[in-house]
Amino acid sequence: MAKKREPSFHILNSPIFWAAVFSVLVSTGVSWLFAQYRLEPQIEQLAQLILSSNTTEAPPAQPSQPSVEIVPLETRPLETAYPAAFSERRVSPLLQLVRLSPKTVAGVPLTEDHILGDVVALTSDGWVATTQTVMKDYRLADLGVLWNGEVKPLTLGYRDKSTGLAYLKTEATGLSITNFVRAADVVTGSAVWMESAPSVLHPESIIRLRSPQVATVLSSEVASRRFLVSGASTEASPGSAIWDGAGRLIGVVEDYSDKDAGWRIIPAGMMSSDLANLLSTNQIQRASLGVRAIDLSQVTFADRANLPVRGAWLEPDRVKGLPAVDKKGPSIDLLQEGDVIERIERDILDGNADLGEHLLEYRSGASVTVAGTRAGKPFETKVTLGSVVTTESIK
Repeated sequence: MAKKREPSFHILNSPIFWAAVFSVLVSTGVSWLFAQYRLEPQIEQLAQLILSSNTTEAPPAQPSQPSVEIVPLETRPLETAYPAAFSERRVSPLLQLVRLSPKTVAGVPLTEDHILGDVVALTSDGWVATTQTVMKDYRLADLGVLWNGEVKPLTLGYRDKSTGLAYLKTEATGLSITNFVRAADVVTGSAVWMESAPSVLHPESIIRLRSPQVATVLSSEVASRRFLVSGASTEASPGSAIWDGAGRLIGVVEDYSDKDAGWRIIPAGMMSSDLANLLSTNQIQRASLGVRAIDLSQVTFADRANLPVRGAWLEPDRVKGLPAVDKKGPSIDLLQEGDVIERIERDILDGNADLGEHLLEYRSGASVTVAGTRAGKPFETKVTLGSVVTTESIK
C-alpha cells in the first residue's frame, strides 16, 4: 500500500520567497507615502472648510460694567444725644395747660388754640407749677391739664406774688417727681435743656444770670431775678421747663425778651419749700424787711454821687404812693430812705440776686445784721424779720 505524501514546507526557507515578500512590502509602503504626500493639501483644505462651516460669528464685546459694592444694612438703632436723665425717663414731668370753653364737647379732639402753655409736675399726686403769664385771669373751672390723652380738671390754685409762679392741684395721678437746682448754683455758660413741649428737648445755654431790668422800685418781698437762656429760634411756651443734664429743674419760661434775644426764666430753687408751705398752711409766708428799693446793679447814672455800684437803694414808690420804709414794718426806726443795703448777714448784694431773693433764704422772726452805707458812710444794724403772706387763691 502506497504511503500518503506529507506536505512540504521547504519553500519557506527559500531566499527567493522572502525576497519577493520584501519587494511587495516596499512597493506598498512607497505607494502609501506617495499618496499621503499628494493628498495632504486637499485634506488640510477640507478640514479648514469643515471648521469654517461650524464656526459662528462672535458677538461684539460689551462695555465693562463698574463694580458694585453691597454695603450691609445696619440693624442697630441710632444712639440718642439726650442725657440718660431724659432718654431713660418713663414719662415727661411736663404737661400742657389747656383752656376749656362752653363750646368744648366731650369726644371732640382739642386744637392747638386750646393750649395756653406748660406746667411742670412737682408731686406724683397732681401738684404742678407754672408762671402767672400762663394763668392770666382765667378761672380754675376754665382750665385743665392734659394727661394720658385726656383733660384732668384743676381743683386748687395759688398765685405767688413774690416769685411770679402759680401752683395748681390737678386730678392727675402717677406724675413724675421733679428735683430742683438752687439759683445760686447756676453759672453763666451752663449747658441746659429746654423742654418746649412734653418730650421735645432743645440744647441751650445760660447766657446771663440775670436778665437786665429797668430802674424799678420793688418791695423787699419780691424776687425779681430772671435767668436769660439762649434759643432765639426755639419755639417755647410760658411754663416750658429748663433742665440741667441730670434732669433737675432750673426754672420755667416766663416770656421771650426781644431786646436781650433770649428767654427769661423764673428760677425754680424755692418751689419745693414753697409747696411744703402750701400743703401745711394753704399759703406761702415770706420773711420781710418791710422796705422798697432799687437794685443799683441795674441802674446807670450820669453821676452816682455817693451811691455805690451795687446794693439795694431804699426809695419810695412814687407811682403807688408807698414809702421806702413801711411805717408798721420791722425796719421802722432802723432803716431810712436813701440807705443802701450792701449785705444781710454774710450774703453780699453783688448784683446776681436782688434783695428779695436773698430774703427767700430766711425765716420770719430771725434777727439779721443789715449793713450798708448811709449818706456815703458805713452803717450796721440788727433787724428782726417780719412776716408777709405772698399768695392769693385762684378762684
